[in-house]
Amino acid sequence: EEVTVGSLPKPKDHHLVGEHVLKVSQFSKDQLRQLFQLAHEMRKLTQDGGTDLLKGCVLGCMFYEVSTRTMNSFAAAMQRQGGSVVYMRSTDSSVQKGETLEDSVQMMCSYCDVIVLRHPKAGSSERAAKLARKPLINAGDGVGEHPTQALLDVFTIREEIGTVNRLIVRNC
Repeated sequence: EEVTVGSLPKPKDHHLVGEHVLKVSQFSKDQLRQLFQLAHEMRKLTQDGGTDLLKGCVLGCMFYEVSTRTMNSFAAAMQRQGGSVVYMRSTDSSVQKGETLEDSVQMMCSYCDVIVLRHPKAGSSERAAKLARKPLINAGDGVGEHPTQALLDVFTIREEIGTVNRLIVRNC
């Protein structure tokens, strides 16, 4: 089955448009099914070279701790869909001069259409989302949640096995 950009749901019709992604528990089973179907279709498009779906959109990566896979997977995904990326790392930003998370989030919202936040303190993504004028994605908040990793793990199992229904996954 061929997937084209025109066959994807219109962005304004998707339940996540304009919403923060903070916790896995915010999704219903039906929303997860829709999200995984969209991810499956986007994966096919990306394998064919990407799209310009996000042309003109800017992703802001705010990383308060080091990350290789998480930061670069978000950046690559945005760029493969025609968007661009700006970075704010705590090691080389005004955080070094005492700028707060809240101030940094508000500043980044001025430059970006969506923010990805990685922070070492649990609850930091929820704190930041209260002030964010743009959608904020939790890319890990210490011992709190890393919902995008959890969603990717479930998506991968679903793609490999065909379902996650009645499957028990243990983290040993």
